[in-house]
Parts: sequence; C-alpha cells; structure tokens
Amino acid sequence: MMLMAALSPWGDAAATGRLTDIRIEHRTAEPDLVRVYQGDIVTLRWLTDEPVTLHLHGYDIELAVTPSKAEEMTFEAFATGRFPVEAHQFGGSEEHHDHGGEEKTLLYLEVLPE
Repeated sequence: MMLMAALSPWGDAAATGRLTDIRIEHRTAEPDLVRVYQGDIVTLRWLTDEPVTLHLHGYDIELAVTPSKAEEMTFEAFATGRFPVEAHQFGGSEEHHDHGGEEKTLLYLEVLPE
C-alpha cells in the first residue's frame, strides 16, 4: 500500500491519504484486505479483466469498472469496522443491481479507530 499526505481543506490539520491499487482477475481481488484508520482519506484504485459493478457496504458506495481504464473510489473512513466490497454484477450489465443476482465478496476494508 502506498501512502500519500493530503492537507485538509481548512489548512489547519493534515489528513492521511491512503492509495491502494486493487486488481481483479478471474473474479478474485488482490489484495483481499485493506486496513486504514478512521479519518483517513482512502482511495481504492480498481483494475479489472472484465466489467464489474462494485459496492462498498457500510459506506454505500457503488462503482462500475471496465477493463479499459482504472477507476477510483475515494472517501473519508468515518465509520470503524470491517466492510465488504462485493461484486454485484460481472459482465457489464448496465442495469442497477438488485442484490438478487450474482454477488461475490472481493475484499474487506478494515477501518481501525484513530
């Protein structure tokens, strides 16, 4: 995991930025666990070998990723705990998932207290 520093928009405190590259191949993610601290600004940069819709539970963030380019999820890690990132659709369907189709947990995000 690479670390980078980011300044808060108010300039009076520094937030820690965490960038993690995640590769999905054959419907498996590497790495399968990302650990950060509460208050971190987290960027998960996704590369995939097939189209997929991702959902970070607990933060309710969705992202469609295609093999043509890397896509990023950036958010502040405000809630502590262990949160799954699930693939709700492989294969590039344009429709919003309904949690009734194929779902697979690709990795877990662990947010530790400050």
